[in-house]
Amino acid sequence: MRKLIFIGLLSACTFSSCVVSHSVGLTGQPIGTKTGVSKVGPFMGKDASLKAAAEQGNITTIGGWERTTKFFIIPWTVTRVYGN
Repeated sequence: MRKLIFIGLLSACTFSSCVVSHSVGLTGQPIGTKTGVSKVGPFMGKDASLKAAAEQGNITTIGGWERTTKFFIIPWTVTRVYGN
């Protein structure tokens, strides 16, 4: 009986844990032509900060940013920075 309850709870948690979060921010600066991306999740990078994305895209002035997080047992976060 315990195994059946455990399997039921594990299945319920596994199949009901998908949430997508999306946020966007503008700084008042021009959007620019460069894009930088930083990711964090399993088998990905360890830093999803705005600074890491700006460094990856060689951006000195951030015009806007976008962050998407997906949860399915383990969260994945992708940050995109736009600027010059």
